[in-house]
Amino acid sequence: MVRFSFNSGATARKGILGWVTQWLVNACGLALVARTVGGVGLRVDSGTQALLTVLGAAAVLGLLNILLKPLLLLVTLPVNLLSLGLFTFVVNGLVLWLVAALVPDFSIAGFWTAVWAALCFSAFTLALNALLGSASLDVRMDRRP
Repeated sequence: MVRFSFNSGATARKGILGWVTQWLVNACGLALVARTVGGVGLRVDSGTQALLTVLGAAAVLGLLNILLKPLLLLVTLPVNLLSLGLFTFVVNGLVLWLVAALVPDFSIAGFWTAVWAALCFSAFTLALNALLGSASLDVRMDRRP
């Protein structure tokens, strides 16, 4: 039997330092998404408030991931099961699209752009967490007689 488990940054680190580090990782991930997916429709207005915009968007994204995302995943559970979990990308895009609606100077052109940006954001934050040593993917194989 093969078992997969993933430890993200927030659960791997303890205390307030872990939360702040994960917030900064999310802000860096959003900034990378804004730079790479910007031509597709995601943009952070440049200027003196660009840093505050990205930090605010990361904070709102963290709050929505804690408060709203579990409810959305529960409501969409049948569709998520039928799609073998792929509908989670749509839920992530919906949450990111909501962040763009709530944070001034942070915008996403459309829903499918938000889904693509959420997929890129997940990849970027996974890579950043791996570079920081706060993410781990464990694969365990048990042999049963």
